[in-house]
Amino acid sequence: MNINIVLFQGKGREFVEIYRGIKKQHLLNKLTPATFYGFRLAAENSIGRSEFSDTIQFSTLGTIPPEPDPPMLCEKGVKYLALSWTKRPIDETFTLQMNDESNYFRNKYTGSSSTYTVTDLYRNTEYKFR
Repeated sequence: MNINIVLFQGKGREFVEIYRGIKKQHLLNKLTPATFYGFRLAAENSIGRSEFSDTIQFSTLGTIPPEPDPPMLCEKGVKYLALSWTKRPIDETFTLQMNDESNYFRNKYTGSSSTYTVTDLYRNTEYKFR
């Protein structure tokens, strides 16, 4: 007779089923850094489900990095701007955004480099980056 393990995750009083199966371990992905999570277990077979175990709490490590310094202008041309920014030891990837004509910021670059050249720009036009 197989016994299903039902694992529930919760924040506060609300719990959501996150695993149902016969394995004795389960890997959780996409957790938020520095956050407490509560877990409880129930066993299940063809007759029904057991009572829940006591809730146990664990927290993830790490913190969200602080806001970086704004990008700096390295070089400018008629149709391009070369930008750079400071790469700190805690930084892994960066997203550079530029405002468009409707003043909405759109992603121009995502990656690990600390420099990027924005091309195909218009002459005598003001651009904002973050």
